[in-house]
Amino acid sequence: LMKRILEVVHNNRWEERAANTLLEDLNRHLYNLTRTKLLALQKEDKINMYSRDYRLFGSLIDDMKSEDSVSVAGLSVAVRQMSLLAEKVKQEFESRI
Repeated sequence: LMKRILEVVHNNRWEERAANTLLEDLNRHLYNLTRTKLLALQKEDKINMYSRDYRLFGSLIDDMKSEDSVSVAGLSVAVRQMSLLAEKVKQEFESRI
């Protein structure tokens, strides 16, 4: 996903700004997802990463892989789905603490 976001940047400053924002968002969601997973491992708890949100995110990534290029809008949808996945995993974990 990061690679695709970097590929969308051309000579358009607005696309570059959008791509930078998407990268910041994606990095934050990946950090939160990783942090939640590591906290769960410390507590010997299991996180269900294979939820409906995970399958939707995986489906989006598969669709992106099959395309030659992906628009900023398509990348935004994928980053949004990643944020939903990270938030759901975090909420699930925190509800069991």
